[in-house]
Amino acid sequence: MAKTTLNGLNADKVQAILDVIIEKSEGGHLITESEIYECAAKKVPCGDARNLEKGVRSILNTLIKAKSDIRALESKDGTKLYFSSRRMTDNYATMLLQKRDNEFQLIADVVRQNSKDYPRPVPLDMFCERPFEFSNQTIMEALAKMSANRSYRDIVSMTTSTSRIFLYSSRHLEHDHASMLAEWFDVGRHNNP
Repeated sequence: MAKTTLNGLNADKVQAILDVIIEKSEGGHLITESEIYECAAKKVPCGDARNLEKGVRSILNTLIKAKSDIRALESKDGTKLYFSSRRMTDNYATMLLQKRDNEFQLIADVVRQNSKDYPRPVPLDMFCERPFEFSNQTIMEALAKMSANRSYRDIVSMTTSTSRIFLYSSRHLEHDHASMLAEWFDVGRHNNP
């Protein structure tokens, strides 16, 4: 007889789904329903795995309604992506969703937020690192497309004395101030104890 938990759902299936979402969240990734099914099917007994596909959506909906830490976001194409809010913040998950949906909007939002809130320019190479992990080619293509689009005209690039490229928003920072901050970040702070 199958164990039951969480509104009568099979405990092994629920645990397998939770484990998959938690594992992906700990690794800094969102996961789709189909990916959850594929991964969870490997973790439940064979007979249960055959019936798992039908139950994944029901289990996910139940977990979300049960006020667990499982959250869902919806991408522009309608795909639902899941994460554990105990392993990943809502802001980080939203940024990952935005990375999937529109890399230029993500770059622009990060640059604008840094220019407004901190105020500081953003080193372009930061977008190659986690959580962005864009290739240089993707970044250059995004910047080229952004420069041709009126919505992103406030995103300005500049180069420091070490040839490092920084971005800032002209809505929130003046060029001279942004240039001084970029130079300090790139060179000055390393030369001053």
